[in-house]
Amino acid sequence: MPVVTVRLPTRMATLLRCWSVPANFAALYRQDHSTFHLINGLRFFSFAWILAFHTVLVYALKIDKQQFFLLADQAPLSLWWVWNADKAVDLFFVVSGFLIGLILLREIHKTGDIDLPRFYFRRYLRLTPVYALIALLYWWGAGSNADMLWANLLYINNFLPVDDMAMRWTWTLAVEEQFYLALPLALLWLGRAPGRHFWRWMTGLLLLSFAIRALVVFWFPELRLHSMQNLLATPGISDIYYEKLYDNLLTRYGPFVLGVMTAWLYLHRRPALAHWFSQHTGQFRALDAGALLLFLWLLFYPVNQSVHGEPGGFLQAYLVSHHNLFALTVSWFMLRSFLNLRRPNLLARFLSWRGWQPFSQLTYSMYLTHLMIIGFALANVQANLQALTLLTSGTLVVYTLLLGFLLSLLLSILVGILCWLLVEKPFLNLRDWISEPDSTTHTSPSPA
Repeated sequence: MPVVTVRLPTRMATLLRCWSVPANFAALYRQDHSTFHLINGLRFFSFAWILAFHTVLVYALKIDKQQFFLLADQAPLSLWWVWNADKAVDLFFVVSGFLIGLILLREIHKTGDIDLPRFYFRRYLRLTPVYALIALLYWWGAGSNADMLWANLLYINNFLPVDDMAMRWTWTLAVEEQFYLALPLALLWLGRAPGRHFWRWMTGLLLLSFAIRALVVFWFPELRLHSMQNLLATPGISDIYYEKLYDNLLTRYGPFVLGVMTAWLYLHRRPALAHWFSQHTGQFRALDAGALLLFLWLLFYPVNQSVHGEPGGFLQAYLVSHHNLFALTVSWFMLRSFLNLRRPNLLARFLSWRGWQPFSQLTYSMYLTHLMIIGFALANVQANLQALTLLTSGTLVVYTLLLGFLLSLLLSILVGILCWLLVEKPFLNLRDWISEPDSTTHTSPSPA
């Protein structure tokens, strides 16, 4: 009996290949010459950092708000970084600014222009399909303020009052997309200008970001006159803190600018910087040491503890500067690693391990789903541990948080893989097929 071969039209066959599970799974591991392995490690551990913080937060809020600060007051020095996970968001912003800025600056360098419709189309299709799926599941599960999800998909949810926001943790996506709405327009002008012109304007924007934060802090007495714990948890006061200072593009764009500035230096000044630092080892070591000390101080300073977060001039200065200063240390660490001035230090080698790449690819889907997963994981861990009557109350808390974090991480990875195979990567393939018809659908995705 003759075998009948069904030949699909070329376009249909290409479309179906976008959803090829084996090819999409292989793309998790695919690397090319443009991969920044250090950034893969930074992305994954930034997500793990946020996951650790939110595990503590969700656990504490099931009891009461003050439990969160009680845990902070009781935490040993080695764990103070957990309560400073807002810095992980700054790290994400720096990395994002570097990658997107590099793509746009390279396009200007090669063509003298930016294809704006193509950029905006690719950017929207990069984020929205899997975001829409998670939003649909959130709505189906009757999540808080689910009727406001339209604002999420338009990336304007951070303009809403904080108590009206759905999926509150996705304010970061809104800030990011709002910045990238303006960045190509700015770079069309700045990117063609001489280097000094570009550098003056970007430095001015960075300094302006400090000034805007200072103006907001001093304009609102709620931000000047209250402790950090009140800013984070007291009704009325915390609303002002989040809406005016924390979730606002104008007060959070500094790390993006630092990422773009790092990208410009990498693209246009890498040989010159490497030569200068090789000839001025003293200055290089001083910058290295200063950046490391500032990084560690911001990483471990317990501002959420009652004794360290009291209102006053120091807290005001901290609120004005800490996000940008932390982003500055991350930018320096990235630049010094990319300059290849000397053998990378142990941390850079660890973060550059190529095994982090698949986990880095999953961070977007994991971030979208992690808070919903944490609630499920903690409930199951706590129910099982409470059956062990030999555990003291303090040990029960420690084990619940540790095992809850590990289970949440495992489940986030598994859910991230499903989202990648069935939604995220297929739409990346589709995006590339539409915007670059001659390209294959099996290339690894660009961050744009």
